[in-house]
Amino acid sequence: ALEFVKRYRDGLFGPIPTVFAGINDYMPAMTEGLSAVTGVPEQVSAAETLDLALELFPGGRLFVIGDGTLTSRINLGTLERALLRYQDPPVMDARIAIGESEVVELAAEIQAGDIVILIGSILEDDGTVADFWRAGSIVSEIIPVPVFVFWDFFIGTGVAGGFVASGREQGVAAARLAERILAGEDVETIPVAALSPNRWVFDMGPLEEAGIGRRQLPRDAVLLNQRISVWETYRYEIITLALILTSMGVLISLLFINIKRRALVAARLRESLSEKEVLLKEIHHR
Repeated sequence: ALEFVKRYRDGLFGPIPTVFAGINDYMPAMTEGLSAVTGVPEQVSAAETLDLALELFPGGRLFVIGDGTLTSRINLGTLERALLRYQDPPVMDARIAIGESEVVELAAEIQAGDIVILIGSILEDDGTVADFWRAGSIVSEIIPVPVFVFWDFFIGTGVAGGFVASGREQGVAAARLAERILAGEDVETIPVAALSPNRWVFDMGPLEEAGIGRRQLPRDAVLLNQRISVWETYRYEIITLALILTSMGVLISLLFINIKRRALVAARLRESLSEKEVLLKEIHHR
């Protein structure tokens, strides 16, 4: 689409402001010679996802699986560079052209605490690349540990998630750029976004099965399929009911104290009256 704009936009529409979204690994050379353009790139957050996975499962072995496409190989290189930041990095076992039968074989090697990152899709039996939904479903069903990913379109297939590239967030960011242009701001003064608007998204199902709770995840993460307790579901109702019961208990206690005091005062009055009657009788007698 960006190449189409470079070739035909000016001839078809003139040099009108153009906003792009979701361009993978954007570099300025991609829009060289094209004026009035800005946008939002898409970049995978391999380092952030890797860092969290190693924090959640310290000491675990690292397995990386993919479909052997250019995207998988680029992401593998990104992970390799991310591992260089560690003084004692885990050994990475990369299976980047793997099919379903190989995933089954790999699953037999994986133990609790190991880390699996899906850096692309997987291959069908005929060698074609499986669609992302099918790939995520197959891998998450076969692999016995949480599977981390780089894109939000895998979320919902049973994978654990990660710091994922989000098409929705890219669209929101691009819309905000368009709003600025429509409000009169010169597109030439609006640079292409430096970072992809990725976000933490997790499916709590596989993470909770592995003993990972919400408190171990980033505070701003989107959490799906989490087990919500009665307290979390009815927190305000429980608090309201507790306040009502507490107030009623305090009121009953005050009423009881008041009744006791009234009874004590009445007893003292009767005692005093009795003493006065005795005194009057004695005076009358004398």
